[in-house]
Amino acid sequence: MHWKYRVLLISIPALFVFHASGHQIDKDKSDTQTVFGLKKEVERPVRIPASVLLALRSDADVMRCLKPKKSSAEIPASWFAASEVRLNGPDESDLVVQPKDPCLLGVNVGPFWVFRGTQKGYELALKTVAQSIDILESTTKGYRDILSVQPTPVRVISVIFKFDGQKYKGQSEKSHPML
Repeated sequence: MHWKYRVLLISIPALFVFHASGHQIDKDKSDTQTVFGLKKEVERPVRIPASVLLALRSDADVMRCLKPKKSSAEIPASWFAASEVRLNGPDESDLVVQPKDPCLLGVNVGPFWVFRGTQKGYELALKTVAQSIDILESTTKGYRDILSVQPTPVRVISVIFKFDGQKYKGQSEKSHPML
């Protein structure tokens, strides 16, 4: 057999293995959605746990959408979309919840809720009103930082939230003129 064909026969399986393993690494990296926005659908929606839905139903922004003489228990899960995220490592199960019902939306902004999974269940770690949030690679106290972007008619406000051991707190706010 000619040496060129031998090299080709050896190279093709090697390229396949290299591509497949590279694809697996990319798949693991993109295991969870990290960018959320009001104009962006939740890529892998998950069912909202009852405890999280209960917390959402008692939120002031959600309560203001209730019709007179209605109970907060009547707020359906369909008003929200949730996605599982990893804030504190690959074994962590946390949630980002964004609004779906138009009543919850303002002009280019809406509430986003971030719940962290604990041994006792889900706890609200962050609520912010924004157009989008981004789960960053940088971490504070083991938890990934979160960037919130909120446009106003004349400025865009960006806030980086860092975990303080219990909740996320705004640490770095930047504002620049709207283009």
